[in-house]
Amino acid sequence: MDIFGDFGFVGGENATADSVQDIQSCINWYVEGSPSKASKTVVALLGAPGLTQLLSAPGGGAPGYSPTMTAWPQPYSGPLLEVRGSWVLPGQTSALVVIANACYLVSVVSFGSESTPGTLSMTQVGTLLTTGNPVHIRDNGTAGNYAVIVDGPYGYLYNLTTRAFSQITDPGFLGSDTVAEIDGWWIFNRP
Repeated sequence: MDIFGDFGFVGGENATADSVQDIQSCINWYVEGSPSKASKTVVALLGAPGLTQLLSAPGGGAPGYSPTMTAWPQPYSGPLLEVRGSWVLPGQTSALVVIANACYLVSVVSFGSESTPGTLSMTQVGTLLTTGNPVHIRDNGTAGNYAVIVDGPYGYLYNLTTRAFSQITDPGFLGSDTVAEIDGWWIFNRP
């Protein structure tokens, strides 16, 4: 980096009256200057908590959080529940989210605005047999009414209409860690 010098990647946000000219916005990050002249970098871009916590999974997240709080609760010190995958379903108002070994249906209860956050609900719809590694989720649209979740050795079906969750038990299913839906056909890789 000494060859090129500091090209000023990190800096404050800058919004002008004319958005066509410049409308930078720094969300969930802030700039902090180093008090030391000998510092490797003069300024750093540091992460900050989200603007508003909308919900948390049972058994994880910020305990004791409620939308009426005016300050963040103490940092969570319990088990970290990994978000393994998510997929927005047809209609764009709900999504399947896999956290640890639980599959949740996250739905929009009310839409937010510029000044008010939206409201979400989170309902567990199924349990996976694995707890780690990413999952892939795809749906076959409103005509097919199914979503498929794969986690490597296992696959699961979620019926978008009845909200039934079941494991794929067909002996022809060999497991998969990716899934695609093309023209009504489910495409799985062979592990």
